[in-house]
Amino acid sequence: MEAYTNKFAQPFIDMMAYEGMRLIAVHIETAVKQGNNVEAREKVAMGSLLGASALGP
Repeated sequence: MEAYTNKFAQPFIDMMAYEGMRLIAVHIETAVKQGNNVEAREKVAMGSLLGASALGP
C-alpha cells in the first residue's frame, strides 16, 4: 500500500502495487482457511512479491 500511495511513484509501480494488493485481498481468506489450497497460497505469495518489488531499493 505504501508504494501505491507514494506521490512520487510512476504508473508502472502503481500498477504493480495495485495488482499485489488485489491478489492478496481476493485470495488471503481462502489461503488462511484452506491451508492446503496451493493456488490461493500462490496468489498471496505473488501479491507479496509484487508489493515488495514496487517498493524498490
